[in-house]
Amino acid sequence: MGLLSIQSFNATLITQWLDKHSGSVQAVSAGLIVLLLILALVLLVIAYAIFSKKTAPCSDAFASIAHDQAKFLRATQRAYISVEPDGILMVVGGAGVLGHVGVHNTGHLPAHNVRWFLDIKASPDRAEKEFAIGALNGDAVVPPGVIMPRATSTKCLSQNSTRKVETQ
Repeated sequence: MGLLSIQSFNATLITQWLDKHSGSVQAVSAGLIVLLLILALVLLVIAYAIFSKKTAPCSDAFASIAHDQAKFLRATQRAYISVEPDGILMVVGGAGVLGHVGVHNTGHLPAHNVRWFLDIKASPDRAEKEFAIGALNGDAVVPPGVIMPRATSTKCLSQNSTRKVETQ
């Protein structure tokens, strides 16, 4: 039992009704259609202006959030270098010691143009006041998460060898 099987909705009646009224739809002038389209366009422009005015504070807030996110991204997505002590090792024969450190990149991007100065100096009273900084060495790239081991290029005389020199 479909819609067309009900007696009040006969397919012929529907067809007759459509034929009768289709002529009036075709009689609508093209000028009226253009006028309706222009009215619809004006209403859309007014609605857009109201919407833009209401959402302007939101777009300013979004721009501020985007600016803050960009600053945060620049701060977090960079190289962070730290120098970590890696011990003092005695050279073969025990005549001196070398200082060792690790240059650690804890950031998220490679650290470029990494240069360093390493030296070791004995301080008998542990109250050294001055430690001259010499020329920088190297020009390395340290990838993220890598510890680049470095050592002093000159050895410091060990305390035992210093005593031997003083007693002779």
